[in-house]
Amino acid sequence: MTNTKENKESITIVWFDFNIHSYNQTHNINERLRQINDYVLYYNEIESCINYIHSINQDKIFLITSSMDASQILDKINTLPQINSIFIFDFNKNQSKEFIGEYLKFIGIYTELENLYSSIQEQIELNNELFSTFSFFDQSEYLIQDLSKQTSDLFWFQLFNNIIL
Repeated sequence: MTNTKENKESITIVWFDFNIHSYNQTHNINERLRQINDYVLYYNEIESCINYIHSINQDKIFLITSSMDASQILDKINTLPQINSIFIFDFNKNQSKEFIGEYLKFIGIYTELENLYSSIQEQIELNNELFSTFSFFDQSEYLIQDLSKQTSDLFWFQLFNNIIL
């Protein structure tokens, strides 16, 4: 179940799970995730999910997957710059600790949907705050701005971005 509408967000939530269509709560999950971030995609085929992730150039991807499916996809996409955050959700409430510390972009393992939603919301807000602290100017405004004062902001932003990615 993928989405064909245009992404107007800078963040895409991607849920990869071989069994996503078998969950009773899929409709409710979709509604709730869209309240957090309007652009949400669901994949149950690993190749189509990976192809989509590779096709993204500018947006950040917040990936949700189950602990059973994580080992099949994370090694293939963990180091991609498009991946911002990785969330493991387990409907079976098996809180496997094997992913902790293994992946740099790993945020957490969740067994309750509300905790997952809260964590995603928090990461999106953190991401938005991080990038909104650095203001970029319009080319036509260069005459009225002192660019020498913005050079250090740009330097620190680039340094931070290189360290994270």
